Amino acid sequence: MAAHRWGGWAAALVVVLAKPKAVGWVYLADPGESPDWDRIAFHAMDILLVGPMGLQKCDWTPHRQRVFPYRPLFNCEASFGVNASLLHRFEALIKAARWRNPALEIMAAQWYASDFEAPLETWGGSLGALGPQVSDEQLEGYATKVHAFLEHYNLSAYVLDYEGTNVMHWYPRLLVKLAKAFRDGEGQGHGIGLSPSTAEYLKGTNSLTDYVFLQTYTPGVKLAKYLEIFDSSKVFVGQCLGLRNGWCPFNCDGEISLDTAQEMVEQHHLGGIHVWRLNDGNQQSMLAENGLMRQVSQAYAPPKKRLRASSGFFNLADALLDYRPANCGLEPLLFRAVLGKEWDLWCSGPNQILHDGTTSEQHP
Repeated sequence: MAAHRWGGWAAALVVVLAKPKAVGWVYLADPGESPDWDRIAFHAMDILLVGPMGLQKCDWTPHRQRVFPYRPLFNCEASFGVNASLLHRFEALIKAARWRNPALEIMAAQWYASDFEAPLETWGGSLGALGPQVSDEQLEGYATKVHAFLEHYNLSAYVLDYEGTNVMHWYPRLLVKLAKAFRDGEGQGHGIGLSPSTAEYLKGTNSLTDYVFLQTYTPGVKLAKYLEIFDSSKVFVGQCLGLRNGWCPFNCDGEISLDTAQEMVEQHHLGGIHVWRLNDGNQQSMLAENGLMRQVSQAYAPPKKRLRASSGFFNLADALLDYRPANCGLEPLLFRAVLGKEWDLWCSGPNQILHDGTTSEQHP
């Protein structure tokens, strides 16, 4: 009995001491042939959410067509992944992200569609494309395909954009199949998450859910409702800086500032903050959103004071963006190679605080 009591206290202590995480969203389907991944603050994230992903094809062989001539498209065992037209972008993105931040967790996000089949040509189908009634065999097959995709690209979790045509009454059944495929299958264990704008059909799903990226920037999404369903440590508050500058797409109307979001995280011991979204084809909004991403990161875990010289130009640029506003004001930031292995960063102004805790007057 005593051991059980101590175990409970230990679990509670882990929740209290756990560092909140900084999370960012990236969208693959923006127009243009050369997305500017270099402008994204990969180094400032613990978790990167990538979409759109969805149902891509069915086993629609001539044999199946003869047996099921009237079966609607996608009402079969569909595969999961990135549309072929976006696959090169996806692979380039995760390569760049891992180079900039080897510790980054990357998660696959299945987005919703405006109706039950669109926009299949670029995104892939939402859960609704499977139909209103699905068999356990279909759900099990789909979960297996999701697991295979995560394994192939070494992704840490599957996240469902839980709105629109992804809100299905059979989602809890799919969740059971996903959990079985992820936790009983071969390879690493994978997490299961969702980004909800509604709590419909979610009651009772806490034990099978690892992440809840709450859309607190959309109408009617209130933290209290979801804390009745999910453990607080699984819940992340959403931020959309573009909302206050006319850049946030769709129906965003939340007014939660970063300070308020941080207070919510601290008060309720939430999992952290996620930022929607870090690329949209507009350089001005990208600078603003990635600046917000850096602020979120610095609030919880400022980057290390030294960088390996071999990490290259982009990490030096990341350091400039991270440290100059906070430590140097308008003073120039200087770099020095130390034994050819690391970069030493410090401010040139008098008595500026350096990254090792000393001041510029104490430096040789």
